[in-house]
Amino acid sequence: MKRKILIGILIFFLILFVSGYVLLRSSYTLGKIRSIAESIAQDQLKREVSIGEISGNIFSNLVIRNIAVARYDEISKGKLIDIESVEIDYSLRNLIRLRLDVDQININNPNIWVEMDTDGKLSIPEMPQKEEETKPSRFKLLLADIRLNNGSLSFDDKKDDASLIISDINSKITGDKDNNFAGNIMASKGQVRFQNVKKSLSNIGAEFAMEGDKITLSMAGINIEKSSLQAKGELLNGKNPKVNMDAIFDIVLGDFKDFAPQIERLDGEIIAKANINGELPNIAGIFNINGDSLYVNDLNITKLDGNANFSTEKLTLQNISANLGNGKFNVTGSAELANNKLSKFDGELSLTNLDINRIATDFSKTEVPFYGILDGRLSVAGTDTKPGKINGKGNFDLTNVTAIIPINKTQE
Repeated sequence: MKRKILIGILIFFLILFVSGYVLLRSSYTLGKIRSIAESIAQDQLKREVSIGEISGNIFSNLVIRNIAVARYDEISKGKLIDIESVEIDYSLRNLIRLRLDVDQININNPNIWVEMDTDGKLSIPEMPQKEEETKPSRFKLLLADIRLNNGSLSFDDKKDDASLIISDINSKITGDKDNNFAGNIMASKGQVRFQNVKKSLSNIGAEFAMEGDKITLSMAGINIEKSSLQAKGELLNGKNPKVNMDAIFDIVLGDFKDFAPQIERLDGEIIAKANINGELPNIAGIFNINGDSLYVNDLNITKLDGNANFSTEKLTLQNISANLGNGKFNVTGSAELANNKLSKFDGELSLTNLDINRIATDFSKTEVPFYGILDGRLSVAGTDTKPGKINGKGNFDLTNVTAIIPINKTQE
């Protein structure tokens, strides 16, 4: 009798287990999960969220298709995010140890459209503030492999009439058992527009590693036409965030000629270097530029050199100098900020042996009927850039002055 009762109990639990297993794998259960996920996302984002379908095996893998988030209130008025599918492979074998192992996440064909209105407000939802945990959670989530495939990003700035499009975005991030990550993000092409000027982007990418509170950026770069920007550095994201970043901007002047259509010729190359470091938000850094054989129309600028130090409170221009023809100019100065406003500034401009006719003629590409050599110095200081708030003094000497005055003869 006892044996029959035991067999009956085992059969009951077997039926219960099989029924539960079938129920958890059923389309009904996956549909309920989809509805709950939509509801939670909408409550968090305060805008419409749509999930097309969830399929797969709830015990090992899920595929979530056709995910959409409204740009503002409703999806019918435009999308902020559209994702073709998200594939998640995971294991529940360590769930009893309060650990979920996610083997791989594939995010396929994600598209993001961000918009800034004429008041400067972004279409990105405000995320709710995370409550401080009084007690650390014992549950642990391990991510082994995250991939983003064939994504795109569009940004439309209606305030300044500008836009940015980046396409063919791919990324791979791998993690270890301690939740340290290493990865990269790459994009093959893009376009930036400011008013009526469009420029192509290429070789967009970054390689990084995250270990605890430390983020190491081993490489980040982008090409704008023939110009390029490269950066690397570290960020400590702890209680007192710190940053140390180096950047090099190789500027090919011809890439930016479209912004000054009145100039017929803009040639040459400028190398700009910067270092930014310190605790956020109180950063400081140094900046340097140099270039040689630069042309603005026929005006040749050589030996361009500039150095500056900056912080959140002060900018010091140690010097910026260049040769113009046979002459030279040099500028120094500083500016101080208080409450994000200019509170004090001073500067000095010195000119040496500038050939007025040569400079004006080369720049305008038209013969100027005025000759002379200009030397001098001008100093300015003040607390505001408004008229009456600037003090200045200086002297200039113009020597070997000649003016050619055309006279039209009339025949009697």
